[in-house]
Amino acid sequence: MGYSFNGSLSVSNGSLAYNNVVLEGKSLVHSAELTAIAFKSGVLGVYGGYIVAIGLLLFAFSTAIAWSYYGDRSAAYVFGEKSVIWYRLIYVACFFSAAIIDTEVVWNIAYIIGPLVTVPNIIAMVVMRKEIKSMTSNYVSKNK
Repeated sequence: MGYSFNGSLSVSNGSLAYNNVVLEGKSLVHSAELTAIAFKSGVLGVYGGYIVAIGLLLFAFSTAIAWSYYGDRSAAYVFGEKSVIWYRLIYVACFFSAAIIDTEVVWNIAYIIGPLVTVPNIIAMVVMRKEIKSMTSNYVSKNK
């Protein structure tokens, strides 16, 4: 078990100048908060943190709208227009649960679901490879 250290450490060429000091543990600051702190320490000062907050808000809002729309249209295409209301209910429920759940858990779920949604696309590409090749050849020959 190590001891807590309160003070400053010298860093030379990306390494600690002291050989007998071992740093370990998780950072207490990460994600958007770390980015805001980095921006605050720059030329813009405290306004840098505001820029990060506004940018994050706009990015989150536009992403939520885009995912809602594309998911809505995908559900309508795959399951019919009657499925859209169910998609919207599930989407809103996920939105509320994501606001309550720890951010790390939400990102881990996103890391799992992201690759999983590529599986149906890969299967479709394998099944439709001849049509894809034909359409690509027609497109390339017309646009030369």
